[in-house]
Amino acid sequence: MNFLGIDIGSKHSLIAHTVEGSFPIVVSNKISNPLTPSCVVYEPASEAVFIGDEAIDKQMRYPQHTINNVTTQPTFNQELPYFYHTLLIDNLLKDVETYLKDKLTELKPEETIVTLTIPSEMEEQKKELYKNIIKGHFNFKEVLTLSDIEAAALCLKTMHSVEKKNVLIVDIGAHHTTAAVFSVGETIECISKESTVVGGNDFDKKLIEYAERYLLEKQKIDITQPNYIRAFIRTQRAVEKARILLSTIPETNIEIDGINDNSVMIKLSRELMQQLIHDELYKIEEVVKKVVNDGKTKIEQVEVIGGTGRAPNVVQIIKGVVGEEVRFLNSIDSACSIALGGAVYAERSQHNKEKLTEEKKNNEVEEKQKEMIKKIDEEMLKATTIIKNRERKMWILNDIETKINQYRRYVESKEGNIPENESNALRNLCNEMEDWLNDAQDLGLESLEEAYKAHLIAIDSAAPTLKSYLDKKAEEAKNEKEKAEKMRAEHIGTGETARKRPEPKTNKEKMEAAEKAKEKGTKAFKDTDWIGAIRMYSSALGHVEAMFDMGPEEIDKCNQMKLSLYLNLALCYLKVDKLNKALDNAESALKIDGKNVKGLFRKGMALNGLKKYEEALVAFKQSEEIEHSAATVSWIKNTEAKIQADKEKEKRLAQKMFGF
Repeated sequence: MNFLGIDIGSKHSLIAHTVEGSFPIVVSNKISNPLTPSCVVYEPASEAVFIGDEAIDKQMRYPQHTINNVTTQPTFNQELPYFYHTLLIDNLLKDVETYLKDKLTELKPEETIVTLTIPSEMEEQKKELYKNIIKGHFNFKEVLTLSDIEAAALCLKTMHSVEKKNVLIVDIGAHHTTAAVFSVGETIECISKESTVVGGNDFDKKLIEYAERYLLEKQKIDITQPNYIRAFIRTQRAVEKARILLSTIPETNIEIDGINDNSVMIKLSRELMQQLIHDELYKIEEVVKKVVNDGKTKIEQVEVIGGTGRAPNVVQIIKGVVGEEVRFLNSIDSACSIALGGAVYAERSQHNKEKLTEEKKNNEVEEKQKEMIKKIDEEMLKATTIIKNRERKMWILNDIETKINQYRRYVESKEGNIPENESNALRNLCNEMEDWLNDAQDLGLESLEEAYKAHLIAIDSAAPTLKSYLDKKAEEAKNEKEKAEKMRAEHIGTGETARKRPEPKTNKEKMEAAEKAKEKGTKAFKDTDWIGAIRMYSSALGHVEAMFDMGPEEIDKCNQMKLSLYLNLALCYLKVDKLNKALDNAESALKIDGKNVKGLFRKGMALNGLKKYEEALVAFKQSEEIEHSAATVSWIKNTEAKIQADKEKEKRLAQKMFGF
């Protein structure tokens, strides 16, 4: 059974996962960040939908087609409430699926209980609608709701051993501030709670107004006008960055790019910010006073969560209410505690349903809500289809580029004994395909699929010898795999097990074992069994890396063996298009011999395949300086052409975006 805590915030969204009896963890997204921006962008030209970090990158290009701050407007469309929440949750679930796949398990909705953390002031009707839509669309076993601040208290109780004490938790979000006093011990009891409509966005609004006045007075620019929408977005980002910096330093600048082709620096200090947001700070102070007075208990610990809560101005007014002697512990992560608490709540609900503060409701969803769920399913199908089509387009473009690099390697290495006329035809075809790639981004999926098939047919026609060679290799690999599987099945059927060879103990034995494994790897390489070669070279490397207490001669011999193995592994990984591993091994070889020509060339090949053309060019030129080679010169020209093509592409993109 999987348990999830989902926190869809105004600025960021995140998801926590746990299983029975385990502490929850926040699942990172595909760029290893636990926080995913709550942002959705629709790109009209390609009909693509971008979510999270990809959407932030596109926001400047399509400000009119950007949706963010989703928790403040749950019904963008009366017919499709919480549609954008559904999109964001769908995106977060993909990260969970990837995380669980690495652990050799999977996410089954029918075996998953989810807690949706929600603002304390959310109306009961909207809360039920939100639950039912998410449960109906994703088919989760059960969907619960829990207020943000209660989730934070549960996280504190679960993640830390807390003696019974009265804890004040203040959650300062983007739009709302909630303060609550909890008695935390064996159980959690909410003694008093209060909310107000003020948050980090209100702070930013006052600072943006200050920046607007400055720009109007000094630069004669009114960024509130529609034609300055991009400048307004840049100002928003600059203000938020400056506000965060003032949490650690007393003075900074609001630095706004792209104003009259220059950067504008507006000085901002803590004192000035306190003056600008005085009214908002007063509201927060009043909420904290009320909740402390209503609780009529001595506060023993304070926890402040939310992106704005760690600001010195905010901390100071809370200290003014509870007293300087009260400890501000920051025991829980201000960004992740709500999602973590939600996951804990979901896990406990399975076994402690009698203790849940929310009564379980199994009534069927009303017909009206069913219709809403149906419409959301339809829109989600459209959105996911668009995303899948975009991913398919990117796969085709990447596959064509990979094939171009592969065929060029075959031509340069003369592998497969390709006749000269076929080599020339293949070179020309690769050049044509590379030129075509520059404009292929704008093609629709159907046109791209047709062009992709046409290119594959053209390659087979241009180089039939290479096609026969590759087909033969594929058939041999298939036969080897079937043979290995058959032998394995026979061993299992007879109960036969492989005899374990004694591990080499002395350095001499380890070097001899490494040499034997290397010989086997070289034989496998000559037989074009790249995977077998990788396995044997890696085994040889393991033996030499296990050597210890070596004398000078042994160290030199060991390094020479390592150098040879790293170079061979780099070449093998290039053959199977494991470019990152090829790069790692080439760089390991260069750590032993920084001027090794093969190491530099193979590093360049790997970087070229990874589209890091500037770095690849440096490696190729270093190799050419040490030892002239026609193949290296050819790759230098090829890489320089790609760099130039990228610059032209960026120029065309800039023309489309900014009209120059």
